[in-house]
Formats: sequence, structure tokens, C-alpha cells
Amino acid sequence: MLKWGDFCDTKYCDYYHFNVIKQMSYKSLEKKSLLSKYKYRIVPIPTFLSDILIDQRERIQKRFRIPFNNLMTLPIVTADKDKFTDCCSVDMMMKNSKRALINGAGLSKNVVSYPEADSSEEYDLSRYNADFYESNFKYHALNDAKMTWGEIDYILGLAPRDTFSRHYCDYSNPFLQIKMVKKLNDWCSIHKKWEGKPQFEIGTTNSVLRQRKIIISPYNSNCTSGHIEFNVSEKCQSGIKLSVASSRGVSGTITVYEDNKNEK
Repeated sequence: MLKWGDFCDTKYCDYYHFNVIKQMSYKSLEKKSLLSKYKYRIVPIPTFLSDILIDQRERIQKRFRIPFNNLMTLPIVTADKDKFTDCCSVDMMMKNSKRALINGAGLSKNVVSYPEADSSEEYDLSRYNADFYESNFKYHALNDAKMTWGEIDYILGLAPRDTFSRHYCDYSNPFLQIKMVKKLNDWCSIHKKWEGKPQFEIGTTNSVLRQRKIIISPYNSNCTSGHIEFNVSEKCQSGIKLSVASSRGVSGTITVYEDNKNEK
């Protein structure tokens, strides 16, 4: 169970974390101690999520005029958006948000059939099954965020699977926390959509040939994709030259359409 008091900023570092010290029963609101020493942990939060939580905290304060110290004792996840003091059980949270979470994670319905004695049964692989989200996080943290198994086990509160993580590495160390936040932020940037329009200026490279140069300003930080569309008139005889500068490389496609909208 996470309260707003467990959502903390880190001194001298520009990131937030969760202090995980309690847990809640699956179908009830009973609070109890964590069952394993590995479940007591400091979970670093990517900037994308911490910004959402900060905005939510400010909205609650302004709407209900709650003193900051009183807000720290209230739960982050509630049973109803208008009942900010009521805790939400894990079972209730899953029922209310399971489909939205699955769709947000891009997990489409996947039904398979398997034979039985007299008939066949169907099973939906996208249905929630105990460690469904845990398995999904493990896959993306390992393959997209490039985290180590030690870091993944620590964030999930699992027993370390290697000797180094079990006896020699303290993942609550600020340096390692910053390292994990950086990996999580890089993972989030893959799904970040750039909004707005970049600034641009038009200059002349050759006044005799009437060549023009359009310089587009850099996209915002952590943006991994962009889209540029040109509408070229028939008067343009010299063609178009496009160059993109990126410190980490770039790949893309160019599609040309004629007036009849047929792809060329």
C-alpha cells in the first residue's frame, strides 16, 4: 500500500522514488507487514510517472484544500476519484483498470485452443493471471530498458538470483538508483510522442539557381520519432535534399505521392 508520504523526492538528485514498507491483502483493505526482507525497498520512478503523480497531488490539494502534512497520510490509489481518503484493494483496482492497463500496454487479445477429452477449450493469453504485469515488466525492462536481472529483482521485490546482488550490491545506493532511473527514462522515451511544431527558418543557398534552405530546430529531448511533410509545387525542378543530424544515429523512410495520391 502506497501513501503520498511514500512518494518522495531524492535530496541532491532530480528524481523521485517510492518507499515500499507495507502491503495490502488482495481482496480486503487489511494492511500488513511485508513477507520478505527483499520486499522492503526504494523503487526509483521514471520522470514520466513522477510528473503525473506530482500533478495529481497538486490537483487534490487545490480541490479539497488539504494541508500537505495531512495529504501525506492518504493513499495514492483510491477506490473512487472523489473519495480521496478511501483505500482501494488490489482486487478492486484490477477489476476497474485491468482492461485499460492491458490496452495501454499494447497487449492485444490472444486466444488459443487446446484439446480436451471430448472437446476443445479456449484460453485468452492476455487475461490477467497473477504475475501477468510482473512478467510484462520483466520482458521490457530486460530488452528495452537494458536493465540487469539484479535491478529487475530489486524493483519487483524478488529474491536476488545471483551472488553479487544477494551479498555485495546495495541497490538502494543513490548512484545505482540514478542509474536505474536513467534506464527507465530511456525506456519511457521510446513511447513518448512529440507534441507541437518545431521552429524553422528559410534561407537562400544559391540566389542564381533560386535554391532555398529550410532549417528546422531540434525536436525536444528524449524524442525518438518525428514526422515532416512537404508540399512541393511543379515549379521545383532541382529536387529536394534532406539531411538530418542526430548524435545517436537516425533511420527513416521517405514516401512520395503524386497529385493523384498514388504512392510513387
